[in-house]
Order: sequence, then structure tokens, then C-alpha cells
Amino acid sequence: MPNRIFFGLLLVALGIMFLLDTTGLAGEETDVVGTYWPALLIGWGVWGIFRSGFRLRLGSLIILALGVVLLLSNLSIWAWDVGQLWPLLLVLL
Repeated sequence: MPNRIFFGLLLVALGIMFLLDTTGLAGEETDVVGTYWPALLIGWGVWGIFRSGFRLRLGSLIILALGVVLLLSNLSIWAWDVGQLWPLLLVLL
């Protein structure tokens, strides 16, 4: 049952993002889906940690970290291009 709630909330969040994009409520120059889609990965990682009773699982942490890095890159807060980080992923694997 909790997985159904998560995926339902995920669909609602995605629907809101598309609605903001198509109506222009977030601003004409703002691409909500293109900019903020990593927030869905962050939510997925947090959900995984929450579902495991706040025990830190490697998979959930990787998804959470990837979402944070991608979101910071999309918001031009992260100084590096995400494409430069792929060797780090090889090292981590």
C-alpha cells in the first residue's frame, strides 16, 4: 500500500509540473519540467529512506545524491557540468 501512495504522489507532482509548464503560471521563460525534474529523484530517494525506517540504504542515497547534483546543476548552483562527473560514477560503482 505505501508504494501505491508514493507513485500516486509522484504522478500528482509530475502533473502539477506539466500544468505549470503548459499554463505559464511559473513564468514564460521557466521550463518547470526541464529544470525541476530531479526533484522527483530526490523525492524517490527520501521515500526509500523513509520506507526503510530511516536506515540509510545505498540505493536510496545514490538516487538522492544524483537528484541533488542534477537539480543544483539545472539551477546553475553547481559549478561543474554533470557530464564531467561520469568518471566519478565509474569509481563509485
